[in-house]
Amino acid sequence: MQSNETVERFKLQDWDDIEPREELKYQLAELKEDSKFYKEVWTMGMPFFTYRYNGEVLAIYGMTYHGAGTYVPSVILSKNIGVRVKTVFKLMQDYYAMYVARNARRLEASCDIMDEKAIRLAKHFGFSPIGIRHYASAEGHDEVIMERLVLVDPRKQRSIGWQATL
Repeated sequence: MQSNETVERFKLQDWDDIEPREELKYQLAELKEDSKFYKEVWTMGMPFFTYRYNGEVLAIYGMTYHGAGTYVPSVILSKNIGVRVKTVFKLMQDYYAMYVARNARRLEASCDIMDEKAIRLAKHFGFSPIGIRHYASAEGHDEVIMERLVLVDPRKQRSIGWQATL
């Protein structure tokens, strides 16, 4: 990491410091509106971080745990992310390695169906579309539900069907 880059624990005031991508401005408005709620449960035991470059907030990121081995990554990117997006890729990979439990089974994300960049980013991380939530985005559009199954040691998986007879 360069000297003009910092990663620090997320603080509620970071919502005010980020200029989100146009596609995320309504989502960010909802997050700010519910800031008391997010102050209490935003991380659900998982840390969130703020990435700054030259003092400007370029990304707020982290994951929440939703039980049964399912983690939901969240990334709010600044409209000025530009070439620093590769750094965010690396930060998310490091985050996963450090904070996500070894028994993780799946990652789930949802993207506004109109946000082609977010869908492309999710696909870059290995997510595949598995469904649609109608009228569920902050703007009232449909959301694409994306999933990435996490490979686990096959010896720890239960046998089902014909495999149980072998």
